[in-house]
Amino acid sequence: MKKFWVMSWLLIGFIASGNTVWETDFGKFDAEKWKIRTILHEVVDGRLRVKVSPGAPGNYGNFFCYIPSGGPDCYLQVRMGGVENSTAAPRVANISTGGKGFGILIPGWNTFSMKEVNRKTFALAFAQIGNKGKDGAWVDYISARIVKIPKNGLTVTLASADGIAKVGDKLIFRYYASDSLAEETLEASCFIAPQFIDYRFAKDPVIRLKNTGGNIYEAQIEITADALTYKSDPKTPLMATVKIDQETSSFTMPFEVDVKTANVVPKALTVAANPGVRRDRQLWFDRTRGINLANGKAIRMNPPPNYSLSTNDTDPTDLTDGKLTIRTDDKVWFDKNAVGWYFGNGEAYFQLDLGEEQPLDRLIIRCLGGTSGNFKFPKQFDLYVSKDGDTWFNAASMQKLMPSESSQSDFKKYYGVCTLHNRIQHIAIALW
Repeated sequence: MKKFWVMSWLLIGFIASGNTVWETDFGKFDAEKWKIRTILHEVVDGRLRVKVSPGAPGNYGNFFCYIPSGGPDCYLQVRMGGVENSTAAPRVANISTGGKGFGILIPGWNTFSMKEVNRKTFALAFAQIGNKGKDGAWVDYISARIVKIPKNGLTVTLASADGIAKVGDKLIFRYYASDSLAEETLEASCFIAPQFIDYRFAKDPVIRLKNTGGNIYEAQIEITADALTYKSDPKTPLMATVKIDQETSSFTMPFEVDVKTANVVPKALTVAANPGVRRDRQLWFDRTRGINLANGKAIRMNPPPNYSLSTNDTDPTDLTDGKLTIRTDDKVWFDKNAVGWYFGNGEAYFQLDLGEEQPLDRLIIRCLGGTSGNFKFPKQFDLYVSKDGDTWFNAASMQKLMPSESSQSDFKKYYGVCTLHNRIQHIAIALW
């Protein structure tokens, strides 16, 4: 009976599309077709929300089923939604006898090569880590599929006879758009997981993929002596990403890499849960080099912060303590060392006294939001400065851009750094 059930499900898995070997929509999750181990699940907004049960053995849970592989030239694609906390560390693996892990899963499209799956059917498993005696952090799964051509997917192919990427070898980066894009060029980059440290194969870390027709973008690069030294390790996989319309598409490189140069991988300045967080934090470090005149000084805020998950007695200095959130995913709305507002009229005013007149070069503001729930970025920032606290001058304004206008950002008038070059004692910021 069990064998008949598995075979019946496999036949349903073959979709009519000539490109698709198997696919599933997690928004229509049928628990009877999956083997579920110590997880809680529900469908929320068309996505499968999964968390590990309290007290799960090994603090771990997964769900799996047997599916057709399609052969070594196919690709596994998993589209992920949000992750409540990066500690869940979602992963996907082939758990059949002799099977291996495909890799980690991050929000957006995740593409993996099937070249190491040497059987016609295999057990595809999704796993994540729990929270010991409490419910684990939730993870949203959107869809998964086995395909011949990975639409919405990024791939990297090695042109090397021995299958090992080294200095002098060539790599082909290719992105398969599902529809025509306005851009003629896309920018891809590489990183080393799970710390998401930037990696480069040549002097320029950015790989520019050009539209070659048929909704395919491609770039061929050579691994040069400017690359960073790196040797393949399952614990620190090498990945590539490209961002399309605010959604990331990533690829875990399936081939062995053994690059030896005089350049070492830089030490991570901070822990990060994904490439976006890593780059945002690096930008903060780059922008805040120098003497921080606001360090440790209290800020007057009107209205006072009132978002319950972040409000506490340290709110006046939370923004000037020089520390980033301890959450590796930057979801500061869960962090008591951040400030936030719930409802209200959408406006907030900050005032800071530097104690004495100071030569001021720039003001850097870091706001986070918009990645889940209803957390809004300010529509505009207005910066005012004063020498005596009575007479104020509008020094700069920054306006929020729509995603389609992002190319207009100049990091001054549009969400960026305000250059002042003056002696100032008082600073006031209006957010609305």
